[in-house]
Amino acid sequence: MKIKYKLGDATLPNETGKIMIGHSVNTWGAWGSGFVLSLAKSYPEARKQYLSWSIQRYYNLSNNKILFRLGEFQPVKISDNLYIGNIVAQSGCGNLKWLIPFRYQSFEEALIRLEDYLIENKFDYFVIPRIGAGLGGASFEKVVEIIEKCISIPTIVYDIENYQGTVYE
Repeated sequence: MKIKYKLGDATLPNETGKIMIGHSVNTWGAWGSGFVLSLAKSYPEARKQYLSWSIQRYYNLSNNKILFRLGEFQPVKISDNLYIGNIVAQSGCGNLKWLIPFRYQSFEEALIRLEDYLIENKFDYFVIPRIGAGLGGASFEKVVEIIEKCISIPTIVYDIENYQGTVYE
């Protein structure tokens, strides 16, 4: 599915229908900088559930234990039509010149699982910031390729500021 771009805040999408706001999280259980700050301000339950998952090392989804590890995701229900998707795609935190935290293969594995969840639960939109491109150190072009390969529902990227070369709706 082709990705669309909008200017605005991904924590406050203006689409109507059932929405999953996705973002990447790390394996350290750290939630203190980047996109998660505004996410936690708007939806503190997403932070609470992620931290609980990182401490307990698993959560239950339909009577299945989902381990806290790279390549997994955690849906957090905010309301009937709004969920947050905590996607474990970063190994640790920080950005060394020779090693970025974002893991493309883990991101793809998580999106394959997430896609099943989105379809099974009849989501209308997958809304994201530029996942992995900030603190994760990822190439957003590679991230887009993975999203387009794995996610079949309409995906909207929200940018707070105008990125040169991006065509916005």
